[in-house]
Formats: sequence, C-alpha cells, structure tokens
Amino acid sequence: MFGGKLTARQYGVLMKISADGDQQDAINKIQEYKTKMEAKDNIRNAEETVESFRRKMVLKGEWTEENSMSKIQDMFDDI
Repeated sequence: MFGGKLTARQYGVLMKISADGDQQDAINKIQEYKTKMEAKDNIRNAEETVESFRRKMVLKGEWTEENSMSKIQDMFDDI
C-alpha cells in the first residue's frame, strides 16, 4: 500500500464501502479502468522497445531504413 496501486478490495476497505450493488459496481469500474490503463502503458512500452531496437539496428548499419520494418516483422514471424 505504500505508493502502490490499490486493489478493489483495499479501496473498498479504505473508503468503508460495503460489497452492496451500486457500490460494488463502482469498485469494479475503478478496477477495470486501472487494468485498461496498465494495459495501454504496457503496449506503449512494448512499442517503444521495438522502435528502439529497430533504430539501433539501422544506426549500426545492419539494416537499412527502408527495409527495417520488414526485418522487424520477420523477427516477430519467427517468434
């Protein structure tokens, strides 16, 4: 709880919310929103990692700028 993200249960306990209907729905919406934001962050970080690797290979001269995207796609296809 020190600086971390709260679970729906922890939030409910802190806000003294019982698990009744509308209140539980509010907790679920908060948790879904947090999950969605974390997923977007993870996707963004993965895209930045791939782009960084692509740029590194182009700067090293191993790939040309024109074919670097197809090389990345080939790597993903192999995986």
